[in-house]
This record gives sequence, C-alpha cells and structure tokens, in this order.
Amino acid sequence: MANYINLETKQVSTESEIRAAHPNTSFPTPFTVEGYSCVFDAPQPTYDKYTQTIAQGAPVEALPNHWEQTWSIIQLEGDQLIDAQAQKVEDEKTKIKADIDKLEATITPRRTREAILAIDTTWLANQEAAIALLRTQL
Repeated sequence: MANYINLETKQVSTESEIRAAHPNTSFPTPFTVEGYSCVFDAPQPTYDKYTQTIAQGAPVEALPNHWEQTWSIIQLEGDQLIDAQAQKVEDEKTKIKADIDKLEATITPRRTREAILAIDTTWLANQEAAIALLRTQL
C-alpha cells in the first residue's frame, strides 16, 4: 500500500489513514489528495543482519513533487548484538547440517556397491571425508 506525505507537516500516512481522517470526503480514483504527495518506495539497502538493522527514514524530495522513501542502517548494540550473533551461529549450524544431509543423500546403495566392488574407489572415501570435515564445524 502506498504512503503519502503531507506537504505541510511532512507526516507520512497511508491511504486508509487519510480516508479515516476525512470520513466525509469523496476521493477520486486513482487516489489523490490535495496537499499530499505519493511517497515512492526505494529498495532497502543491503546490510549484515548479524551486526546491523535497518529503519525507515523520513522521505526526501528527490525531484520536485517526487518523494522517495529513505532507509538508515543502524549498528546493533548490547543484547540485540548478542542475540544476532547467537542466531548467526545457529544459522551456520543449520546450513552445515543441510550440507551433510545433501552429501549423505548421494551415498546410495548403488554408489556404495560400486565403491565396495572397486569400480569407483575414491568417491566414497571423498564423500565420507567431506562429511567428517563438516561435522567438525558443528
């Protein structure tokens, strides 16, 4: 849903908030309101979710009567940073477990027979070594 900026007060509101504030007013389609301008979305900046967060900033007038949303990157501190770092460890463990599951899924009965019958002697050893290496990272 689009946001609109009051050109006088610079307060940002949604269409439904503007309609609720003016219950006896009929608005045209497409929605426009005198004294307000549409705030165009801007993409969120990239940030490190384990050390930073983002917050919407005040819209800026990029061109005459063309307002755009802004974003601020905020460094995490204290408990937020501790929680984010704990989440990072959990996310890394989850990824490692998924990688182990993928490798183990490749060890099919057929591939195991081939390794035992010396058709492919190094493949199974390589898979097991890769799995063992990943397990040391848990």
